[in-house]
Amino acid sequence: MAKYMWCANHSFNSMEDLNKHLERDEKVMIDILPQLKKAGLTDTKRGIRVDEKGKFSHQGVLIFNDKAAYEACMKIIQDADWDDEILKKNRYETFVLDHEL
Repeated sequence: MAKYMWCANHSFNSMEDLNKHLERDEKVMIDILPQLKKAGLTDTKRGIRVDEKGKFSHQGVLIFNDKAAYEACMKIIQDADWDDEILKKNRYETFVLDHEL
């Protein structure tokens, strides 16, 4: 069975907004993590980037056992109380992991 990977990318105009987001994001993830693990979440990663143009970005990567786990976890994630009040540009992508080296 193929694993699924979901990437949440958020871009901010200031370090202050990025830091507010990271604080809130971690709190919400810790709150829903037991539900996500029970539903089939197997791994998470978080990356932060500041580029030469002064853009601040955060990417969260979540790995799921299979399509059913992905769908169950997406429902939990969508129902969570995230930080909609913090100004950011969002991009979400889902991948089927077809090969590991």
